[in-house]
Amino acid sequence: MKKMMLVLICSLIFINNTFAESPIKNKISTISYSGGDGTSVKTAIVIIGAKGEMDGIHSEYKWLREKFPGAKKLSQKTINEVNRLYDCIEVKLPDETTRRVYFDITEFFGKL
Repeated sequence: MKKMMLVLICSLIFINNTFAESPIKNKISTISYSGGDGTSVKTAIVIIGAKGEMDGIHSEYKWLREKFPGAKKLSQKTINEVNRLYDCIEVKLPDETTRRVYFDITEFFGKL
């Protein structure tokens, strides 16, 4: 039983850190992106069309999967700056370098 729980926990950690494909793939097909390259709050990626937080979060991970294949999430935090909300996601790239990517989440934050 303990071994089974350990395998389950390790699987969940691996899936969370590798931006696994979203099971609601078809629901986020109307998502688009605007803004900048995400290297700072001022150039944050804006997610357009997210109906709520789940759509928005899955869209962030989709963007990261497409732009940085094989990246692993190191951390994620929310930033409140000048009446806008941002997710800052730090990832480790396959070449072992790290990068922070900023998403403007103002439009979908707090929506179910």
